Amino acid sequence: MGFLLSIFMIIAIAIIVYSVLAWIFGVTLQPGWDSTIFGPYFVIAAIFSGSGLMIILMWLFRRIYGLEEFITKKHFVNMGVLLMVVASFYGYFTFCDYLTKWYGSVKINAELIDKLFAEFNWMFIFANYIGIIIPIVIIGIPQFRTIRNISIGAVIAVVALWVNRYIIVVPTLETPFLPIQDSRADWLSYSPTWVEWSLTAAGIAIFIIMFKLASKFLPIISMSEMSGVDDRELKILE
Repeated sequence: MGFLLSIFMIIAIAIIVYSVLAWIFGVTLQPGWDSTIFGPYFVIAAIFSGSGLMIILMWLFRRIYGLEEFITKKHFVNMGVLLMVVASFYGYFTFCDYLTKWYGSVKINAELIDKLFAEFNWMFIFANYIGIIIPIVIIGIPQFRTIRNISIGAVIAVVALWVNRYIIVVPTLETPFLPIQDSRADWLSYSPTWVEWSLTAAGIAIFIIMFKLASKFLPIISMSEMSGVDDRELKILE
C-alpha cells in the first residue's frame, strides 16, 4: 500500500513541477514559448528522458556490479517498450508544437522557424528526428531488441532531449521582438562560457554522487528476487 501511495505521489509531484516550469515559459511573449501544449509537452519530455536514464543506469549497474542474473533482457525490453510509447507521444507533441508555429501567421514565429532550419539545423534534426525515431525503431522491431541496442537508443534519447532544451531556449532569445541596434557578435549569437560549462558539469557530478550514495543505502535489486543467492553473490552486491 505504501509503495503504491509513493508512486502516486511521485507522479503527482512530477506533473506539478514540470507544469509550473512550462507555465513559466508559456506566459511569456517570447516567440516559440507562448504555446498552449507546453504543460503536457514538458511532462511527457520528463518521462521520456527519465525512461532513457533508467535504462542507462540499469546497464551501468548490471556491468559494474555483475548483476546479469538479476537485471535481465526482460527488464530492458519492458523499459524499452515504455521508452518507445513515450517517444511516440513526445514526437507527436513536438510535431504539433512546430506545426502550429509554422502554419500560423505570426511573423516572429516564422523568423524563429527560419533560424532553426538555417542556423540550428543539425541540432533540430538530431533532437526532433534522430532522437525520437531511432529509439522507436530499435524497440519496435523485435530483431533489434538487444540489451546493447536498447541502451544505445536510451543514450540517444537522453542526449536528444538535452539538445532539444537548448534549441527551445537559445534560438528564442536570439529572436527578439525588437530589432537589435547594436551589432556586436556577443549580442547576436550565444555561446556558453566556461562558467556555464562548469556549472553544468557540477550539476551532473552532484547527481552521480547522490545516486551513488543512494545505491549504497537502498537496495538495487528487489529483495523478493534475492532468494537462492549464495554468500559470494551477496558480497558482490554489497
